Amino acid sequence: MLLSLIIGLSAVMAIQAIDIPNNARVWCYYTNWSQYRPTGMKYTVKNMDASLCTHIAFGFAILKNNKIIHYEYNDINGTWTRGMYWEFNQLKKTYPRIKSFLSVGGWNFGSVKFSKMASTPASRKTFVDSAVDFLKKWEFDGLDVDWEYPALRQGSKKDIEYYTLLLKELHEKFSQQTPRLLLSFAGPAPIEKIEVGFEVEKISPYVDFINIMTYDFHGSWETTTGHSSPLFPLSTDKGDFINWNMAYSVANWIHLGAPIEKINVGIPFYGRSFTLADPADSSLGAPAPHAGKNGTITRIAGFLSYFETCKMLQKGAKRHYIDEQKVPYLVLGDQWVGYEDVESVREKVHYLRMHGINGMMIWAIDLDDYKNYCNKGSYPMTHSVIKALQDTENLRPEDKVGLY
Repeated sequence: MLLSLIIGLSAVMAIQAIDIPNNARVWCYYTNWSQYRPTGMKYTVKNMDASLCTHIAFGFAILKNNKIIHYEYNDINGTWTRGMYWEFNQLKKTYPRIKSFLSVGGWNFGSVKFSKMASTPASRKTFVDSAVDFLKKWEFDGLDVDWEYPALRQGSKKDIEYYTLLLKELHEKFSQQTPRLLLSFAGPAPIEKIEVGFEVEKISPYVDFINIMTYDFHGSWETTTGHSSPLFPLSTDKGDFINWNMAYSVANWIHLGAPIEKINVGIPFYGRSFTLADPADSSLGAPAPHAGKNGTITRIAGFLSYFETCKMLQKGAKRHYIDEQKVPYLVLGDQWVGYEDVESVREKVHYLRMHGINGMMIWAIDLDDYKNYCNKGSYPMTHSVIKALQDTENLRPEDKVGLY
């Protein structure tokens, strides 16, 4: 009897662990290059636990001749095989609440082809028509435009106007479909990038969601250590640095006209790493002339997944906590990593919910510890997001406060 009761309670707890509040969103990005990791840690659609998400976005498709096309050979069906697009959208049969998006662009794709496509009515129409056809063919519910960034990275100063027209024309065409196709875009965090590329008040009515990339404020492209995604500024921050944090970035988007109910705030499941000039000085802001060493699984200099950082802690890395910014970093020898853990995730979700923001965007679900690599259970970071959403489900209006 006791054993049966314990088993029954365990089952209830498991259900509660993926019970996302109705007033919340968990937007999970999936990256199609995670399939190329070393044997044993490869990640494909088959590894996804989509019960942890309300919205899933497949990254990335690209542009060719102003049309959307797939990037990886196995995104689409082969002669005898099913592609990842098909597998991705099959998840909705198991989890009907999910909405699926195809994300087009990304950092590596750049800005130039977007800029050229958006610059004329004819090329925009080619793109819009191809988007409708492509989404319907592969059964996506919507499109996520990840143009990084309008007016920057060899784009045009007029991109800010073209981007508004592009989203307007996508919205108009998508609204004519049955069912209506959904539309979102990924937006930068720094105010200087927002102001030159995004007419926020004009474009907001055209989209269903705005995904704010509140990460990569600091990284190994700099020569001193700094956290990629602080919640708050340091008291010593001056000038532009005051805005280089989640709280200020979200507030800036809202002040510029983004509706709070459409915002999904990015939480990175990775760290940015540095090689210290002198291991004896491992403080925040310490000299660090080089990127951190490649991770054994992600194999990118200056970048480590959550499951690689937690493994470093098991190997003896020392965790430090930046109390002003509410985020951790670790040090192991000459390696310095600003990363996220379950505590910092909880702080961020609680803060955002207290300020009326219900959308959390995960970059990316394949960077979570999906195989229990660190013996903390599968998907501990995603579960931390959901637990924090549950904890704040019943906030009263009078409990909430304004942003910066």
